[in-house]
Amino acid sequence: MTALDRDMPEPAALDRTLRKITEVLAKQLACPTQAAPDWSEFEWIMARAVAAMHGVSPLLSRALRWQGPAGWIEFLEQQRAHTAKRHARVVELLLRLDQRAREAGVAAVALKGVALHAFGVYQAGERPMADVDLLVRPADAHRAATMLESLGYAESFKTWKERVFTPVDAQEPALLGEHSNNGVKIELHEQICERLPLRITDVTELMFPTQAQPGLNAYPSRASLMIHLLLHAAGSMAFQSLRLLHLHDLARLSSQMTQEDWDAVLGLPSAESHVTILSFRDSRPDPWRAGG
Repeated sequence: MTALDRDMPEPAALDRTLRKITEVLAKQLACPTQAAPDWSEFEWIMARAVAAMHGVSPLLSRALRWQGPAGWIEFLEQQRAHTAKRHARVVELLLRLDQRAREAGVAAVALKGVALHAFGVYQAGERPMADVDLLVRPADAHRAATMLESLGYAESFKTWKERVFTPVDAQEPALLGEHSNNGVKIELHEQICERLPLRITDVTELMFPTQAQPGLNAYPSRASLMIHLLLHAAGSMAFQSLRLLHLHDLARLSSQMTQEDWDAVLGLPSAESHVTILSFRDSRPDPWRAGG
């Protein structure tokens, strides 16, 4: 019998334990202390699960100032190594997607995690990416799906806001956390919206560049990326699925925002108007156009 089997508490107590561990890890990410938490063996096992569920294991591997018990730091370092290897696979996939999209005449916006890395908010190995999110116009959706199929992907399921494509030769994913061999899914979006408590909020028109070109395009600005991340976090909160990684994304991106960026975010009109007022345009070249 393992410590996990022997010490498994009742559901209510387990809920309290998970909440406590989550709060501690969140505080350690923001303001790391010198002393490790005084946790039981069972709580340290649960800490691995919490870090993996919230997608912050690689970040904790560099943020923490203490070691913890044997196996804890090793787990975090392994997660960072797997995340870095997986990032290399994602970059390779993005290059293939960009080339194939250009050939197909499909303009797509690479969303969220891809954009955060492209803007320099994260470096390879810091932020896990379970999938690649692409936004296309409805008129391009069929060609985009055909393009993904030509790259060895097949549609596995569909929700009200996205179509999910998985590699046809995907292996079974690792039981816990990141693994470099896990398949990279692609989520194809025709709109960017969330079901918030009072209504569906749609910001699709704020996500496309003014003149999107065939291939992978960046967001119009950091402001538009921030708007998307805020909406995504709000949608996750509505369904109790918010992760520490979502909050960390917002904090990291906020540290790069200029006054002009914030003016654009705060000046956003009602979502129903679909009027793009984001005046800020990043001065760096589109990362997907380099050399192109």
